[in-house]
Amino acid sequence: LYPLRYDPKKLVLPILLANICGLLASFVLIRYFNLGYFGLLANNAVASVLTFLFFIKPLWLKEKIVPVVDKNVKRLKELFRISLPVIPHTLGFMLLSSSSRIIMDVYNIPINEIGYYTNGYSMGEYITVVTAALITALAPKIQELYRAGDYSGIRKIYVLSQVFTMLSVFLFALWMPDIYRLLVRNSDL
Repeated sequence: LYPLRYDPKKLVLPILLANICGLLASFVLIRYFNLGYFGLLANNAVASVLTFLFFIKPLWLKEKIVPVVDKNVKRLKELFRISLPVIPHTLGFMLLSSSSRIIMDVYNIPINEIGYYTNGYSMGEYITVVTAALITALAPKIQELYRAGDYSGIRKIYVLSQVFTMLSVFLFALWMPDIYRLLVRNSDL
């Protein structure tokens, strides 16, 4: 809704704030309460709940977009027939993203090595989230340029977004050792 109105800030900022709060909750639960893996789960829970709460006012109250509770069993069966096959696809993505760590555990790789791998892997996931946000913000403009036949404008946006992404990843990679020294206090990592 917001990207189509050329106002992606209203989408990106609440999600970014919710994810930062989730990371802070994860950090506090792991660092100060020694809750380990539960702290990582809390990250997703806090971020999801806060994202939901941030969008109640703009979607439910302002735009009047509310969840529809359908009690027609016949229609629900038809919807489940369409939607249930998508669940394995979604779970497959989750399995693929964690399968390497599961395999490392099966082959008795030391926990410190798995933690080292997981830290690097999670940073890659964060970069993927930022890239997806960039694509969400640029897609309506690219569609508009495509409809207008302005292929040079599409090319400019494409090149600029690629340069921005590569430069950001390069700078992130340069600063990563300092970020790790600041955030990770485990001598093995």
